[in-house]
Amino acid sequence: MAKRKIKRSSNRKRYIVIFFGCTLILLSILGYILFYVTHLEKFQIQSVSVEGYDTINPEVVMAPVDELLSGSYFWLIPKSFLYTYPKKDISHSVLDILKVKRVTVNMEDKNLLLSLEEYVPFALWCKETNCWLIDADGTAFVKAPLLEGNTLTRYVDQNSTPTMKASFADLEVMNTIQGWQKYFDLEYNWSIERVEKNREDIFYYLRGDSYIKTSLRHGFASSIKNLQTILESNDFSHLSPGNFEYIDLRYQSRVFVKEQFAEQESEVESE
Repeated sequence: MAKRKIKRSSNRKRYIVIFFGCTLILLSILGYILFYVTHLEKFQIQSVSVEGYDTINPEVVMAPVDELLSGSYFWLIPKSFLYTYPKKDISHSVLDILKVKRVTVNMEDKNLLLSLEEYVPFALWCKETNCWLIDADGTAFVKAPLLEGNTLTRYVDQNSTPTMKASFADLEVMNTIQGWQKYFDLEYNWSIERVEKNREDIFYYLRGDSYIKTSLRHGFASSIKNLQTILESNDFSHLSPGNFEYIDLRYQSRVFVKEQFAEQESEVESE
């Protein structure tokens, strides 16, 4: 009994050794084939190009991409292999570059094409002397040099501080603010120097020290209509930046006007 048991155990060990040996040989062959095929020139990314840049140096964009494409996965598959290159890592590395807002990564005939969208300065978001450039969507993307303060409208939020990639307001509010800016410019040739936001109230400070008070609680169109009614009336048709302190549009059908040097504000019922 003992001899037969030892013999059976010995045969089983031999079969296991043969099985693992064959498996190792097969895996080695498959590994070599995988290594050989994935290193063929026709399956490699041949070049990297960048488009859509204006102020960004393309070399700054390509540097981290070249680094990500070097090396290999598990010492077998090169990272420059057309079908397994690290697309997400490349996208994230490019988005980490200042002034890059969006990037699209595509493969075009073995050429890795990076299509950029840069942040375009639209205004300054300031908290005292801490100012950041923001784009038209309201996103802060780079700390602003002091020189920019004379050419761009200043945005101020009484309840927040600008930081990298922070938003001054959501897109709907940003569209409303820009709507007012365009309206003042096209209809009256009034220039806005500063926009101040305090929760739902937004004040537009005009060149000439006058300002307009508005509220997000009321629609943009109805507020525009109320302002037009005031400025087209006989009593207030003379108003222009510099000869009034403010026009308050925050109360729907009631509009308050305070002219410069006046001790009391005038209340007007708008239609």
